Amino acid sequence: MRFTLIFFAFIISLNSVKAQDYFLENNGPYDNTILSPEQYLGYEIGFEHTRHDLIVAYLKYLGNISDKAQIIKYGETHEGRDLIMLTVSTTENLNNLENIKNEHLKHTVPWYQNKN
Repeated sequence: MRFTLIFFAFIISLNSVKAQDYFLENNGPYDNTILSPEQYLGYEIGFEHTRHDLIVAYLKYLGNISDKAQIIKYGETHEGRDLIMLTVSTTENLNNLENIKNEHLKHTVPWYQNKN
């Protein structure tokens, strides 16, 4: 039994994962005219707590500055904070978003097919 535990502990230790760099660092190209979260907020993500209003402000900034992002307010919290959704896609898809949603619903929601 002891040998089995040591053996499994050894096997598990072989599968340890190396820590990776920030996942978007080298995957470009990026639009350099759009501020990164660090540039917008003034600190590196993860080093300070980011308040809800700052996150919403940055997402609204992205929605306003880029033609590949669209911001939609879908509600408010009990405290009156905006609940928003940022959709990022090609300009063509954003212009056709309602048709894409309806087409998706046809394949996922059985009762929706009878609605149209």
